[in-house]
Amino acid sequence: MAAKEITHALKLCKGINDTSIDALKRANVNEMKALRDAARLMADHLDSAIVKMTPCKYNATTVEKSIDGFRQYKFKKMSGLCNYNLSPIIETQVGEAIRAERGELAIEMLIPIIDFFNDWSDLDDSYGEGGVFVNEWASQMEEAISLLQPNWQNDDLIEEVLESIGNMPSHFVDDESVQNVISELSEFQDT
Repeated sequence: MAAKEITHALKLCKGINDTSIDALKRANVNEMKALRDAARLMADHLDSAIVKMTPCKYNATTVEKSIDGFRQYKFKKMSGLCNYNLSPIIETQVGEAIRAERGELAIEMLIPIIDFFNDWSDLDDSYGEGGVFVNEWASQMEEAISLLQPNWQNDDLIEEVLESIGNMPSHFVDDESVQNVISELSEFQDT
């Protein structure tokens, strides 16, 4: 995964390195801007490669420990459950796995989040925060799925996700983003 970024960075670096000092002295403003843009792009590719090569410090266990930190709370509204407890886990922990292009890990991390959400799915959702949250995790799930190789196989994990989704109230399962997740995961089962 990071090899692509490194290859792009090396090509750009070679192009920059091939530019002589004399050529820079004679360069016009547009050529200088193009060189600057190439250097920025090279730095972006290197930054991306570094992120992808850095091990992800989060996993399904860290997600479960985070959830254990508020498991004893008595939530009254979906907004408290989702906005202040579950969404931050998705943004930080699952988000880091996705940035590191660890799709399977991100999927594993989302399962305990979905399960905990299901435990509280009968909360007051008068502000629609439950639906917003479902779209948020479904979006992260779709992004994680997009990181998987076409020949990826893990039927146990797929079954676990589909079971968690199946335990959700039907008005959440009927959401288009959730249906997309189900469809995409089912495609991996069919291969």
